[in-house]
Amino acid sequence: MNILKKTLILAGCVSALGLGCSDLMAQVGGGGGAGAGRRGGRAGGGAFNPQAMLDTYRRALGVTDDTEWSAISAKITAVTEARTAAMGGRGAGGCRGSGAGGGAAAAQTDAEAALQKAVDDKAPSAEIKTKIAAVRAERQTKQAAVQAAYVKAQDELRALLTARQEAILTLPIQGVFGGPLLQ
Repeated sequence: MNILKKTLILAGCVSALGLGCSDLMAQVGGGGGAGAGRRGGRAGGGAFNPQAMLDTYRRALGVTDDTEWSAISAKITAVTEARTAAMGGRGAGGCRGSGAGGGAAAAQTDAEAALQKAVDDKAPSAEIKTKIAAVRAERQTKQAAVQAAYVKAQDELRALLTARQEAILTLPIQGVFGGPLLQ
């Protein structure tokens, strides 16, 4: 489980670094305007453009048949959404401006609410530690489920691809933000 945590932290750092590079390119004159869709699915001042990203994948995979593309693009979308969830909701553009505490507060789970109540009530350390452990266990369970969904989405996409297409999606594609789609 520790290696999963390290992998997720590394993925978040790589994503944050990629966002910074994209923003820098835009400031230097590389972003926006014609052709922005070829640079990471980001168009118009750095906004994430999912259609441009899908168009880049389609060109890279060499899919010309619309029916085939419809099936593949749905699975690509599922993988990117699962990857975003696995990264804690910080997909393309999701980290921007969130700061150390993250964006808007998410709804508390029961375990988090119990921990908050223990903190507010100035409960004994032993009780607080028990509640902390419950929050961590709940988060680990949720993260394991999210990671399993991500792996499943990748497997479903792989089932539709040729070996060459799978290889293309296993490598970084120039113009697609976030690194390789398949792990």
